Amino acid sequence: MGYYNTKKGIKEYIKRSEDWDGTKLIKILKKHLPKKSTLLELGIGPGRDFDILKKTYTVTGSDSSQVFLDRTKKITKTQICSSLTQ
Repeated sequence: MGYYNTKKGIKEYIKRSEDWDGTKLIKILKKHLPKKSTLLELGIGPGRDFDILKKTYTVTGSDSSQVFLDRTKKITKTQICSSLTQ
């Protein structure tokens, strides 16, 4: 997964996926999980869904890319992300 471990690869991925909108899936999730439930988001990527989910749930984000984790920590101002390889 070298592509996702470089700043260039991450930048390209974010640009390619900027039209992705996970709100429909999150609405379905909200029908089945009560508020304040604890979630593990695997493959946090740029953190868009993580940002939405943390408003309703206790969320831990995880990704195999340290570059994504560092970026998401910086943007979301949270320390609850961890690497799948740790």
